[in-house]
This record gives sequence, structure tokens and C-alpha cells, in this order.
Amino acid sequence: MEITNNSIKTFFFIILYFSLLIGFYLGENSSGGAHPDFLMRTDLIEKFNKDFKYTFFNYDNFSDRHSPILIMILSSFNLLGLDLDFIRFIHLNLLPLLVFATYKCLAFKFPDINKNILFLICCVFFLSPNLRSIAIWPDSRISGLVLFFFSIYFFLKFQKDQKFINCLLNNFFLIFSSYLSPNFSIIFFITILDTLVFL
Repeated sequence: MEITNNSIKTFFFIILYFSLLIGFYLGENSSGGAHPDFLMRTDLIEKFNKDFKYTFFNYDNFSDRHSPILIMILSSFNLLGLDLDFIRFIHLNLLPLLVFATYKCLAFKFPDINKNILFLICCVFFLSPNLRSIAIWPDSRISGLVLFFFSIYFFLKFQKDQKFINCLLNNFFLIFSSYLSPNFSIIFFITILDTLVFL
């Protein structure tokens, strides 16, 4: 059986995704900090639900060091009547989306390499204790990472075709990834410099 067979790629993806679902059901917290962090954020979600304005303007007084954007989004879903466990399940699916976004980048950058092999390489994200934990227990870093990889994809496209729309999309995804997870903001200056070189 060859690794180029699509059935192998599908089989590994399903098995790894199923392991993530099991982790969700069992409350996996292999990184150690994701679950306590989420419990702290549930308190912030309730505070945003009760008094959005006060919580927003006094966010620095709370113990969360991450951007409030994800918490505000989770709070909005909660106010719409979605249970936190259902919201967690939706958030869980950011990890497969991260696999897809990474695959799109690698397939575009390395068109001569077998796409099934590239996809299997991307599936290694399913094995990361930290990524599994922050997918199961919502954290802004994984949503920021997904948007960051989409920004890389459009940056690679801009490098190839120099179409301004790809430059705009690159910056759009990068800016929003930085709002969700500010550690990506430093990359913005690098892409601006690189964009100016191409223009």
C-alpha cells in the first residue's frame, strides 16, 4: 500500500479527528493550563454578558493576559442561547481548519511534492498536546494561528502573482489574527516591508 493512496490520508485524518473528539468528551487537558484558563474565562464571559461596557473598559483589572476579542465572541454566542459546551465543540473544529490552512500553504509553496504527503505532515497538529488542549478549551491563540496561516497563504500568492488583492487579503487576515492573539502583530511589520520590496 503506497502513501500516495487517498484512502490512507482520509483514514489518518478521521482517526486523528476522532481522537480529538474523545479528548473533548474526556475533558483532555494535556498541556496542563488550558482548562484552568478556560474556567477563568467563563467568569469573564458571564461578566461580559451582565455588563459589557464595564467589563470591556476594566478588562485590564482582570487576570486574563490575552486579548478580550475571543471572550467577547464567546459571550455573544452565549447570549444567543448557545451552551458553553456546544461553543467549545464549535471551537474544537478550529484544529482541523488549522490543518487545512497549513496544507494550503505547503501545497502552494511546494507544488512538486506529493500532496498526500504534505497533508499527512500537516496532520501532526492533531498530536500537539498544546494545540489539542487549546482547541478543546477555547483559547485565542488557536483562532489567531488559523487566521495567521491564511494570511501566509495570501502572502505566498502575492509573492507569485503580485496581485494587490492578495496583498490586501494577507494584511486583512494578519490584522485579525493579531487582534485575536497580539503575538502575531510583529509579523505585520515584516510583511509590510516585504510587500514594499515587491511593489
